[in-house]
Amino acid sequence: MRYRTRHGGDAPLVHRFQANPTQSHEIMHRLADLAVAIELAAAGGTVGIVHADCPAEVWSDFTEALESDHNEEFLAGLIDTAQWSRERCFALCEDKVEGVRAVVVGHTAMTRPMTLGNVIHIDTGAWMADQARDFCLLDAATLRPVNR
Repeated sequence: MRYRTRHGGDAPLVHRFQANPTQSHEIMHRLADLAVAIELAAAGGTVGIVHADCPAEVWSDFTEALESDHNEEFLAGLIDTAQWSRERCFALCEDKVEGVRAVVVGHTAMTRPMTLGNVIHIDTGAWMADQARDFCLLDAATLRPVNR
């Protein structure tokens, strides 16, 4: 299941690509069409995937809110947390997100994958040019890194 939203990337991000106005417009439309949350039906149960964090204690509360007719300000806050929050990671919060086997997130680069509650942080910073780290790929059945 793929959850869409009316909200997407921001203009400053597009300008980092040094795109001309036509390209910027096309990039903005493509970013706005990206999923905020994805569900993977895995053997051991549903796995939620979101860029930075699940902003709700219960996965279905989050995904249903994305599909609802909540006001724009509420949805913008929800999506902002999902895409950019580092609070759970920095606080080493062990609270589980209920209603899913696990939630896989990235956004905050770490030296190795880390699990907090049932939230698995997989951003190893391998995308940074000055880092000699491997990308983290998880086995969907075990939720363990396949490259370790």
